[in-house]
Amino acid sequence: MKNKEDHTMSSEKAFRKAASPGGKDMVHVCWYGEAVGHAYIDEQEGLVWGGYDNDSMQSLFGAHLPCRESDGMPWFLANLWPDNDMFSILGHKDQISYITGGLKFPANITISRNAPWDHPVRNDYLLTSLENHIDDHGVFTGRMMRKLPKSLEENELAHELSSLWKNRHVPRYSGKEIKIPMTLHEEGELQSAITSPFTHFLKFPNAGLREGWGVNEWMCMELCAATGLPTAKHALVPLGDNLPPAYMTERFDIDPLTHRGNKRYLIQDFCTLSGMRPLDQLHPDSNKEGKAAGSLEQVAKIVKQYSSSPQDDVENLFKRTLVSIAVADSDMHRKNISMIFEYDADRNELLSGHLAPAYDITSEIHQEEDRHGMVLPMAGKRKAFSRKSLISFGRNIGIDPERAEQIIDHTFEAIAVRAVDIARNLPPEARHSEMCVYTAQRIATIAVEKARHMGVATPDWEPVSRRREPDARRPSLPGALGV
Repeated sequence: MKNKEDHTMSSEKAFRKAASPGGKDMVHVCWYGEAVGHAYIDEQEGLVWGGYDNDSMQSLFGAHLPCRESDGMPWFLANLWPDNDMFSILGHKDQISYITGGLKFPANITISRNAPWDHPVRNDYLLTSLENHIDDHGVFTGRMMRKLPKSLEENELAHELSSLWKNRHVPRYSGKEIKIPMTLHEEGELQSAITSPFTHFLKFPNAGLREGWGVNEWMCMELCAATGLPTAKHALVPLGDNLPPAYMTERFDIDPLTHRGNKRYLIQDFCTLSGMRPLDQLHPDSNKEGKAAGSLEQVAKIVKQYSSSPQDDVENLFKRTLVSIAVADSDMHRKNISMIFEYDADRNELLSGHLAPAYDITSEIHQEEDRHGMVLPMAGKRKAFSRKSLISFGRNIGIDPERAEQIIDHTFEAIAVRAVDIARNLPPEARHSEMCVYTAQRIATIAVEKARHMGVATPDWEPVSRRREPDARRPSLPGALGV
C-alpha cells in the first residue's frame, strides 16, 4: 500500500513539474474556495504569477485592485512575507518557505499545491460577537480553552507558541507582534483556531516593561472608540494566577454565521494599495518603498481613489491620525491602516470600499512626550504638531479648516475624558499589576497633555512622570484609581 501511495505522489509531482515552465513547482490560489489563479516557485525571485484561472477573478483583481507590473500578480499576494519572529524560529525566512509552510492566509485566501482540494479548509465566519461576552468594564467573560504560556518573556513566549504554527492549517498573517489566531464559540469558549473558524486575535503581554501591553492596546482602542471612529471590537482577557491580562480583538473582515451569503471581503493595507513592498526585502536601502515610505497625504489620495464615500473616509483618516497623536502612537504606518472591500460573488461585482475600522494602536508610554513622532509625515512634519499644522494637514487632504477645527476639538476632548475615566477606574483584572496601573496612568497623562497643547478643555488629572523601570512596589491604588 505504501509503495502505491509513494508512486501516486511521485506521479503527481512529475505532472506538476511537467505542467510548469522549466519544471518549476506551482501553487494554486483560492479565495473563499474559488480558484483565483496560480503562481510558480522560483528560488531566486520567489513567487512568479502564472495567471488567473477565470475571467471573474481577473476582472476583480486585475482590473480593480493593484497588481505587480513585473508579472501581473495581485499585490496582496506579492506582499505575503514572514515578518513575525515565530516564523523565523520555524525556519520560514523567505516568501517561498512561508507560503508553502502554510495553507490559510488573510481574507479567506488559501494557497497550496493542491488548493482548493486541501482539507480541512473552511471559510472563516463569526460564530458570535465579542460584545456578547464582555462585562461593563470591557473584560472578556468567556472561558479560555487553551493552556497559558509558561513564560511571558518575549523570546521564550515566541519559542513556545511557535509549535502551534508547525501545523500548516493554523492561519498565517503579517505583523511583528505575537498574535494567536483564536475561535470564539457561541457559548463563550475560546480556543486556538486550527480546523475551526479563525474569528479573533489574542495577544499575550510580555514580561518587564511590556507587562502592561494588553492594557495599553485595549485602552488605546477604547479611546479611539470614544471619538466615534469605527474601531475593531476588543476586550481585556484575564489570565488568572496574578498574571497581567491579555488583549483580544475581533476580525472585521468576516460575516457572522447567520449572515453568510455570497458576499466576500478583502482587506488591503496601504502598502498593497500603493504597490509597495511592506519591508522592502529586495531593496533594504531604499526609502521609496516600505511601510514607512511616503506621507499621509499620499495615503489620503489612495483613499479617494478606492473609497465609495471618499469625503467620509478622508475625515476618518484625519481622525485616525489625531488619535495616534493624542495617545503617542508611533506605529501608524502603511500596514496598520487599511481599506476593506465588499464583493458580491453572484453578480461578480465589487460593491464598496471603505477605510477599515481602526486597529493596532498602542501608546509609547516609555518615551518622553516631546520625542513622540509619527511614522508617516503630514504637512511635512513627523513630530511637534501644533493646531495650525493639523489644520494645514486637513486642508491638504480636502477638509475645510472649520471642519478640521471641529474634528480636532471633539477628538482630543473625547480621548482625554475617557483616558482619565479609565485610569481612575481600571478594571479589577488589571489593578494587581503595577505595570498595568502605570500604563493606564501614563496614557491618561499623555492624552491630557496633548489635549491641553491643542487648546482643548480637559478633566483634572495629576500627571504621572515617565520612568525607565517599573517600581518594585505597587503604587497606591486608592489614590491612583479613585476607589
